[in-house]
Amino acid sequence: MSDRVPADSPWEGILERFGPYDIIKPLASGGMATTYLARPAGTPAGQEIVVKRILTELRDDPELRALFGAEVGVAQQLDHPNIVKAMPPLEVSGELVLPLEFVWGEDLRALAERALVTGRPLRASEVVFIIAEAARGLHHFHTRRSAGGQLLGLVHRDVSPPNLMVDYTGRVKVLDFGIARAEAAFMEVRPGQLPGKFGYMSPEQVDGLEVTAASDQFALGVVLYELTMMRRLFKADSDMATMRMVSRANIAVPTSLVPGFSPALSSIMMRALARDPRDRFEDCGALAAALEGLELDEGRCDEAQLGEVIRTLFADHIAETRALLGATYSGPLPLDAPARRQRFGSVPTREQAGRDAERLAAEFSPEEADHTLRVRTVASGLRGGEGDGKRLWRGVGVALGVGLLLWLLFRVLGG
Repeated sequence: MSDRVPADSPWEGILERFGPYDIIKPLASGGMATTYLARPAGTPAGQEIVVKRILTELRDDPELRALFGAEVGVAQQLDHPNIVKAMPPLEVSGELVLPLEFVWGEDLRALAERALVTGRPLRASEVVFIIAEAARGLHHFHTRRSAGGQLLGLVHRDVSPPNLMVDYTGRVKVLDFGIARAEAAFMEVRPGQLPGKFGYMSPEQVDGLEVTAASDQFALGVVLYELTMMRRLFKADSDMATMRMVSRANIAVPTSLVPGFSPALSSIMMRALARDPRDRFEDCGALAAALEGLELDEGRCDEAQLGEVIRTLFADHIAETRALLGATYSGPLPLDAPARRQRFGSVPTREQAGRDAERLAAEFSPEEADHTLRVRTVASGLRGGEGDGKRLWRGVGVALGVGLLLWLLFRVLGG
């Protein structure tokens, strides 16, 4: 199936049947998968999920398949309102497929960009709410234990604006749990592609040291800093220079740069961004609690208020989806809704999906999969890309430049 949409053919309904799913439209292509919006075959609007079709380079590599199976096996055990749910992977006509919860909303990068370009940047209270909710989801992930009660030591490794979603009701979700390590190994074997995003890595990550839950906390601190300060924190002319900036972690205190900046927020931010992981918050749960207890002059933001903001900013995207899925479409039903459970249970390959998931996870033990990753990507944290960030800020710069030009023309013509 082609990933390209003909310019003269707007999407109208189902593209094609793919195994147990009806493909509605492609969403993205990059990394280790092509992503589609889909539904279990024959079900109505409200049953949407996201389907990741894993690229053949991973499908045909037994080590990468094993790592992918082990990582996704962990992701399926996560159950938290701030985490995008993963379903059992399966094989369709030899293709490896991962179904995920569909979040009808926008990623934080798109949200921040749209807010800035429209002249209504995200308020500090809105950013604080988003980061606190994301920290809650990460804390759930970090504190998962084995059946024997042993802490698993899970780390996301790719916390950044594109992996933080806000749906149109204001709910915050973190993406790609259980996939980041498999993605890192996958990128290692694809020449010219680099996993991760240097500007959102921790000092220990770029230095090739042990990566822990504190590294994810540091990345959240970077996002918090950038969206409240309206500037990139770690961004240089080259990847190596950016890595050196991250390694030094020489960060200006917000109150020293912005008059009137909240001292309490500045203190929280700088603690999360401490160079030494031991100087950060005890965990992401403690970071969330600190942010939730923050008193800002503008007041607090909640889910309902954030929902109003994103629906206003993206009214055009909402209209586009409703043109495709129905004028009254209000988003997917929760995955645990009774009607949805019944429909998922009717998918004929459900049992096969479970067997495929068990087989994929069993090809290597978790210890062997982890060893495979370490051998294949000896400091995978030393690799990363800034392509997304470059496009974001280049777009913002163009928008601001156009605005300045219009202002100058107005002054000249008006004078």
